[in-house]
Parts: sequence; structure tokens; C-alpha cells
Amino acid sequence: MFGMYIFTGPVENEPMLYVLTIAFIFGFEFGPGPIVWLYLSEICNDQATSVNTVANWAWTLVISISTLPLNNSLGGSVWLLFGCCNVAGFIYIVLVMKETKGVSKE
Repeated sequence: MFGMYIFTGPVENEPMLYVLTIAFIFGFEFGPGPIVWLYLSEICNDQATSVNTVANWAWTLVISISTLPLNNSLGGSVWLLFGCCNVAGFIYIVLVMKETKGVSKE
């Protein structure tokens, strides 16, 4: 995200934006992307998993809908905003999420 900010604002380089977008998608899918689904299924009962799934998809929808208006109003700075949110999410994952290996469902 920070690279997309750099190549959208100060340095205009459209091919590099494509490369960074693909790198972000690749890194997300093989990194922290699936963790939410695995973690929810391990720590929650069925009803809580359903509620968390709806909440996750609702926030995904909010980000999807708000990206274009934010990009139009903030320009390339929207990628800086998203990058800061990613850093905050990473810090949250490291500090709050507990290890579930070897722990019973109860």
C-alpha cells in the first residue's frame, strides 16, 4: 500500500502500480488473508462464527464501496490511509490474537 502511494503521488509510474497491486494480492492471499477464517472457526462456536462472518463481509463491503470515492477525494493519499490501517491491523494481530495450537475448543 505504501508503494502504491509512492507510485501514485510523487512518482507517476502506471506499470509499477500494476506490479504492486498484484504483489499485494499475492501477499495477502498467501499471508494474513485466510487467517481470519481459520481463527474464527477455531475460537468461536457456530453462532459466533456466523456473526463474525457477517461482520467481516460487511466491513469488506464498506471498504469496497468507499475506495473509489476516497480515491477521488484524497487522490493517491488513499493508499497511504489504507497502508496505515494495514499496519494497525498487523499490530492488533500480533498483540491480541492468541495461539490456538493444542488448545481444546472449550
